[in-house]
Amino acid sequence: MTTMLAQGLLASLLAGLATGIGGLPVLLDRHVTHRVFDTVLGFAAGVMLALSGGSLLVEAGSVTSTTVVAAATGGAVVLLLRGASMRHVAWSGRLGRGVRVALIVTLHNVVEGLAVVATFFDLGSSVGTGVAIAIALHNVPEGLAVAEPLRRAGVRPPHCALLALASGMGEPLGALAAIIVFVVFGAAIPPGVAAAVAAGAMIVLAATELIPEAFSHSFVAEASVGLLAGVLVALVLVAAVG
Repeated sequence: MTTMLAQGLLASLLAGLATGIGGLPVLLDRHVTHRVFDTVLGFAAGVMLALSGGSLLVEAGSVTSTTVVAAATGGAVVLLLRGASMRHVAWSGRLGRGVRVALIVTLHNVVEGLAVVATFFDLGSSVGTGVAIAIALHNVPEGLAVAEPLRRAGVRPPHCALLALASGMGEPLGALAAIIVFVVFGAAIPPGVAAAVAAGAMIVLAATELIPEAFSHSFVAEASVGLLAGVLVALVLVAAVG
C-alpha cells in the first residue's frame, strides 16, 4: 500500500506541474481568443466528466448504495465550499473574477490530487497512471484558465504564470491529505468509496465552473467539440494504460 500511495503522490505532483505549463502562453503577452479559450475549457470539462463517470465510479466496481452515497458526499462538500467562498468574497470586476477562477481551479486541483491517490489505492498503478496522465492533459488548459483572466485584469504576465503554477500545487496537497487518511483509516475504507467521493466532487466542479464558462460565449460548437474530445481522450488513455 505504501508504494501505491507514494506513486500516487508523485503522479499528482507531475499532474499539478502541468497547470503551470498552461500558464506559460501569457508570457508571450498575446490575447487568447474566446474561441480558443472556450474550446480548451470544454476539453478540460470533458476529461473531468470521463474520469468521474467512467474511470472512477464504474471501474471501482459495481455501483452500490455505498458508492452512490460517497459520490453524493463528494459533490455536496464541493457545493458547500463553493457557496461559502461566494458569500464571503467580493467577485466584482475583472480582477475579482480572475481571483475567483484561480481559487476554484486550486480547489478542484486538491480534489484531483485526492482522485489520483484514490485511484492508485483502489484500482492499482496501471489505472492510476492513466488517470494521472489524463488529469495532467486537462490541467494544461486549466492553467490557461487561471492565467488569462488575470492577465486581462492587468496582472503582469510573469505573475499570472506563477499563479497558474501555484494553483496546480493544490494537486499534491490533496494527494498528501488523501495519503494521511488512507494511512490512518485505509483498512476501514471500503473499496471504491474514495474514488466515488473524488468522482462526485469532480462532476460538481465541472458542472458548476468549467462547463458554464466554456458555454458562456457564442462559441457553442467549439466548446462542444472540446468537451467531446476531452471525454474521448480521457477514456482512451485510461483504457490504454489500464
